[in-house]
Amino acid sequence: MANWLHSTLLWMGVNIWNSWRKNFPHIEPDLYGINLNGANLKGINLSGANLGPAGLFSADLQGADLTGAYLNGACLNRANLSEAKLEGALLRAADMTRANLTGANLTGAYLNRADLSTALLRVANLAKADLTGAFLRGAYLTGANLRGAYLSRADFTGTYMRAANLSEADLTAAAFSEADLTAAFLIRTQALYTNFNKAKFTGACIQDWNINSATLLDDIVCDHIYLQYHQQERRPITGEFAPGEFSKLFQKVFATVDLIFLHGIEWQAFSLAWENFPSEIAGNEISIQAIEQRLDGAFVIRFKVPCETNKAKIEKVLKLQYELALRDIDRQYGDQLKSQSDEIAIHRQQGANLMEIAKTMANRPIDLKSLTNPENFQLSESDLEDGIGNNHAQDFNFN
Repeated sequence: MANWLHSTLLWMGVNIWNSWRKNFPHIEPDLYGINLNGANLKGINLSGANLGPAGLFSADLQGADLTGAYLNGACLNRANLSEAKLEGALLRAADMTRANLTGANLTGAYLNRADLSTALLRVANLAKADLTGAFLRGAYLTGANLRGAYLSRADFTGTYMRAANLSEADLTAAAFSEADLTAAFLIRTQALYTNFNKAKFTGACIQDWNINSATLLDDIVCDHIYLQYHQQERRPITGEFAPGEFSKLFQKVFATVDLIFLHGIEWQAFSLAWENFPSEIAGNEISIQAIEQRLDGAFVIRFKVPCETNKAKIEKVLKLQYELALRDIDRQYGDQLKSQSDEIAIHRQQGANLMEIAKTMANRPIDLKSLTNPENFQLSESDLEDGIGNNHAQDFNFN
């Protein structure tokens, strides 16, 4: 529950609240779960405040300071957050559908699984924000800054991202189908397994982005793009792309390399070989496509590799790595067997020594008469004084 004093001060108006915050900056307001639906909170200072799942439906927070505020699960549906300060704010799973975040500063904000569907984010700053798994279907991000943002598994289907900056952002497995990326910046962007089907790329700057065979680029709408910043390296140099030409320019074409193991596979050796395969030979593009066992018992492992790579070299290196791994495993087994053989030899030698002792004792003559004569077991006083008894006792090991 919200702190009674804090909530009372808030209801007294923004001016009184901000004055209190200025006089007592060390106090972190506790407004957890407060109902502020429809409230006029323009320019309010809620930095560092604990609002939790507060009700802020249609609240006017224009120009508000929410830096580092705790708003996980909050309802900000239709809220006005234009020009608001939300740096580092916690907005996980918050409902921000149709919210107005035009020009808002969300640098480093945590928006995991937040719902920003149809939200207005024009020229908003989302640099290094965490939007993992967020929903932004139909959102307006024209001119937004998403440089270095985490967008993996986020849903940007049908978003408007004209001139948005997605440089160095992580778009892994995100959905951008039918998104408008006209004149957007995708410089060193991570786009592995990303769905760009039917997206618009006309005038976009695509420089050193990282895609793979699972990046979907079907039915792209694009007249031309630039491969360098400041509209340098136009493609095509003149005219426009023909239908499907954009995809052919970027889409990775793959071939296969087959490794055949006639006499079965030592799976531990293969695992080591695969783990130690030099990534620089085929980058991150090599993958196992299939493992088959033929009727004659032979195994075939099929690798998918980029067409432009040296397939003979890949096959050679994989075989070499496998042979080296086999050799290491054989050496380890050999060392273990040798160690076991040495232990067996030692035990056998000890056993042989014991047998020799037993044979020697068995061959030694025994005077049964002397053993049964009681006089031989009596010690004289002089024997005791001389310690003869102790000397005899030392001839036996009772351990």
